[in-house]
Amino acid sequence: MVRIEISGRIDYPEFMEPDNKILKTNQSVTGPLQSQGHTQPRPSTEARKTSGTRDGKVELENLEIRPFTRKSPEIEEVFRLYEDSFPKYERKPFEMVLSGQEEGKMETYSVFVQGQYAALVFVIPGAKVDVLDYLAIAPALRGSGIGSKILNWLTSKRSKPFIVEIESTLSNSDQTRERRKSFYLTNGMHDCHEIIQLFGVEMELLSSRRPVTFDEYFQTMKNYFGKSASFWIHHEIRQVSQKN
Repeated sequence: MVRIEISGRIDYPEFMEPDNKILKTNQSVTGPLQSQGHTQPRPSTEARKTSGTRDGKVELENLEIRPFTRKSPEIEEVFRLYEDSFPKYERKPFEMVLSGQEEGKMETYSVFVQGQYAALVFVIPGAKVDVLDYLAIAPALRGSGIGSKILNWLTSKRSKPFIVEIESTLSNSDQTRERRKSFYLTNGMHDCHEIIQLFGVEMELLSSRRPVTFDEYFQTMKNYFGKSASFWIHHEIRQVSQKN
């Protein structure tokens, strides 16, 4: 669910609610690593000058992407970026993410620029297509081109397509949604012209390499969620303009 903003409140299923568990790490924890039961304030999306940047732009040739686990030293940074970037009703419990990684149901990556923690990437792998579930960039590095670099890396790393779910631009004319869709299309994603209801929210599917079908997408999600996937994910059958 690569989403930052959403209109209205959603009653997510019980497994999507924070489980208030302390992360099982080998690190010393400063402060409780658990959901606070409210949406964190969202940082500004404007890129700011930081160490390792030039005029607000990151030297991307030094981008490093590597898998992380609950034992990785940056686990606290991953958790805090995850919680700060997505409101409560969009987040899976972080323990669910970590357990999914251990069970082979979730790929989890940390992104670094010149040794500085820069982004998180969570991917649900599938037999025919993968789903880019979460992508978040550190506030100080947003607008630096890291997002495009990550999408290019994801495309080159895997031979099968990966899918991005975005909030629909069809039923709600919203500049933020339009910009988000344009960003993905500009970076080589395809409009699948597939509309779904995901936990009650109308979404569009975009994909790398080629347009994917709803059936391909749903099979990946069914493998992840199990039988409950058919309750939370619905296909909307209607004529979709192929203007893009």
